[in-house]
Amino acid sequence: MSRDQKGNKFGIVEDSVRRGAAFVRPLAVRSSTAAKHGIHGARSRLAPRIERTGQALEDTVAPKVSAYLSKAARHVAPDVPRRSRWGAATRLAAVAAAAAGAVTAVARKRGKPRGTDSADDAAQTEAATTD
Repeated sequence: MSRDQKGNKFGIVEDSVRRGAAFVRPLAVRSSTAAKHGIHGARSRLAPRIERTGQALEDTVAPKVSAYLSKAARHVAPDVPRRSRWGAATRLAAVAAAAAGAVTAVARKRGKPRGTDSADDAAQTEAATTD
């Protein structure tokens, strides 16, 4: 086959492809438009169904899952160590002892006569009474 014959065959094929493309192009555009409308319609019909399903799951399944997770959390949590009651009793005893000590100090200070603090004061008081 010569080069001219090969070129002629490719020319024929090229023309066939161009005619086929011209025929298919409008069909593709219409199919694209129809598909877009179909997707829009499908989405508009599907959205309410998804919403209802979500509400049903929220009302029925979610409380059960929540309860299960809470129960699992209680099982996983470490035990809280018990506090000794001696700590509070010890603090209470210390406060009571401090209060008793303060009351005793105030009572002793009020009951002590003034002027008998030292031996010199006692001697002066005795000498004053004998004169």
